[in-house]
Amino acid sequence: MTADAPHSLRARLLGWLLAAIVLATLAQAGLAYTTALSQSDLIFDRHLQKMAGALASGTALASLPPNDEVSADRADEDFAVQMWNARGDPIFRSAAHQKLRQPARPGFSLVHALDGREYRVYAQASPGLTLLVAQDMAARRDMARTLALRTILPTLPMTPLLALIAWLVV
Repeated sequence: MTADAPHSLRARLLGWLLAAIVLATLAQAGLAYTTALSQSDLIFDRHLQKMAGALASGTALASLPPNDEVSADRADEDFAVQMWNARGDPIFRSAAHQKLRQPARPGFSLVHALDGREYRVYAQASPGLTLLVAQDMAARRDMARTLALRTILPTLPMTPLLALIAWLVV
C-alpha cells in the first residue's frame, strides 16, 4: 500500500460527499421552488374567490344602474373587477380591463383579452348580479416566482456550510 492511498480515499470520500450535498441542495431547492409556485397559485385563486365574495355580498350592487364608463387612472392595475346586472348590462368595469367579456359560466378560467394579455378569472353569479374578478397572469407569475425564490434563498447558504463541515469531518 502506498503512502498516497489514504489521501486518495479521503479525496474520493470528500468528493462524493460534496457532490451529494450539492445535488441534495439542488433537488431540495427545485422541489421547494415548484411547491411554492403551486401553493402561490392556490393562494392567489383563493384571494380572487374571497374578493368576489366580498363584492357580491353588497346587496345593493345588483340594483345599480347600467354604467359603461371606466376610469383612465386605473390602467396599470393587476386586478380587474367587472359586474353585470341580471339583463347583462355592465354596471362596473375597472378601466385597465375593459376588454374582458362576461363569462359563460361561474368558476375559474383563463381568458385572453383583446389586448393580448392573459388573465386568471374567477366569475361568480348571484341573483341579479354577475361578477368577474381577474388577475393579469404575467403579474401573477412574477409574484409567484418572487415568493418561490424567497422560499429557497435562505437554504442556499447551507450548502457551503455543509461542505465545510464535511471537509472538516473527513
